Amino acid sequence: MRRSDPDLLPAHPPPVRAGLLQEAGGRSTPAHTPPPPIRQYEDDRKTDRPSPPSVEAPVTLEELERLRDQVASRPNDYRLQLKLAKKMVEAASTLAIEGGRADIKTTRKNREKYIFDAHKLVKKLATAVSSRIFMRRQV
Repeated sequence: MRRSDPDLLPAHPPPVRAGLLQEAGGRSTPAHTPPPPIRQYEDDRKTDRPSPPSVEAPVTLEELERLRDQVASRPNDYRLQLKLAKKMVEAASTLAIEGGRADIKTTRKNREKYIFDAHKLVKKLATAVSSRIFMRRQV
């Protein structure tokens, strides 16, 4: 004989999971079946998507020197100066290791030098461009 405790919760039936309901035939049928995925394979993908950006070769020391010479010969070409700054930032990751010959300390110094030079150039560019804009407003 079971004693009923008034503090106990009543017995509950086990939970019903919709995916495990059984039909009379023995097959399981879920209550809601998502539709199968629709795969669309198109041949004209080229027309919808823009062409991928061209991949440039990694920066070289010769390219940096050439850009530095061009910037020195054309100091008012701000686009060229910005391009040089971008190449210097790229060189910080590609050229800092000196082809695998540099140790950790030298690599860090090289990386810092490239980044510092690029930062200096960008600051100079920002000052030059903002002063040009300021001068235009006063005229």
